[in-house]
Amino acid sequence: MSVETDRSIAPEIRRITDLTIPTPAPIDNLHGAPVFVVENDSEELVKIEFVFPAGTGEETKALLATATSSMLKEGAGEFSSTEISEIKEYYGAKIQLGVGKDLASVSLICLPANLKNLVPLLAKIIQEPNFPEKEFTGYKRRTRARLKVNLEKVEIRCRLAFSRAFFGANKYAERYDPEAFDQLMRKDLVDFHRANYALSDASVFVSGNGTKEALEFLKLHVQPDEGRVNLSAIGDFSPSRITQFQRKEGALQSAIRMGMPAPSRQHKDYPAFYLTNTILGGYFGSRLMQNIREDKGYTYGIGSGINQLKDLSFLLISTQVGAKHTHATLSEIRYEIDRLRTELVLYDELDLVKNYTAGSLLRSFDGTFNQASLLKTMHIHRLSESYYREFLTKIYAVEPADILRIATTYFDPDKFTVAIVGEGFSDNE
Repeated sequence: MSVETDRSIAPEIRRITDLTIPTPAPIDNLHGAPVFVVENDSEELVKIEFVFPAGTGEETKALLATATSSMLKEGAGEFSSTEISEIKEYYGAKIQLGVGKDLASVSLICLPANLKNLVPLLAKIIQEPNFPEKEFTGYKRRTRARLKVNLEKVEIRCRLAFSRAFFGANKYAERYDPEAFDQLMRKDLVDFHRANYALSDASVFVSGNGTKEALEFLKLHVQPDEGRVNLSAIGDFSPSRITQFQRKEGALQSAIRMGMPAPSRQHKDYPAFYLTNTILGGYFGSRLMQNIREDKGYTYGIGSGINQLKDLSFLLISTQVGAKHTHATLSEIRYEIDRLRTELVLYDELDLVKNYTAGSLLRSFDGTFNQASLLKTMHIHRLSESYYREFLTKIYAVEPADILRIATTYFDPDKFTVAIVGEGFSDNE
């Protein structure tokens, strides 16, 4: 006999009391690189990820880190770019490249049975990229053209304007210039790879089914190297507290970015700061979304998030709005920040955000590859094995008075760096 479900009654909300966390200690070593493993025999695939300190913060020329990462698959060892593509497709594998401000990654996802055919190729891509001149010339031509198109978009211009205003001469400032490709030579990529893709400063994460076999093949095909990365210093960091406007004639929308320094994960205020940000703009039901999207209809989406870099953290609010709503949107953002600084959050809203945060944290532990990604975060940011359990406990302990204290301490609208790109707004409006 079937039982009807009364969908007018919400399911009971239960607090998450425990998290199953993989051991954050490396279980092996690959020529100086610590190896972290998350084994799951029920998983169909295996993933091998190498992480190097080769992000954009380490480049000596604009776009160098991105170009180096992008060119790794364009020829390596005895394999041409065509052969690499054909081998990958034949075995149904994914070879993924990524680069951020701090790190660059190279990963292989495949069936365990194909490791013996694909790990040798992965080793060549990581250790013996050729950076062939013909492919590099084509890459520069394609990327320059794409960049010129992207730089016509208000959101890309705003991203760059904010980055320059916020980071200044700091190594994390973004530099996108199509003409920079004219200064980029093949030798630059060779030198950057030699300097930043050293095993002694890399980390390796192996997850899924067949991790033991993956380790055996890695030890067989990855060779020791003598490199040692000299990381760039962060230097002085003092964000400009300015509102910078760039006019883009004919733009139907304005892009807005607002940012300020934020506590790191290790800071005692971080759990309460995280919740305060979530209330403001950190999820779909946030105050910024409810006000500026749902109530005012100025945008399809607006949000705020905490960006955790290796050497600093910052909060960023970003949106695109109709050009005529630019000034009103800025006023509403200030209004919502001021509310957090002057009014106690109601328990109903705070409990909702706590449960949302706990659920999001639980989802980040779901699945083998997600757990490996979590291990990567713990290793890179030097988080203890108990960090996430303690974070969850601290989240549940936050009171409305804590949110008010955090908002008055950190969320000062006059201390934000603001960048706006669009039409119909100026500094003097």
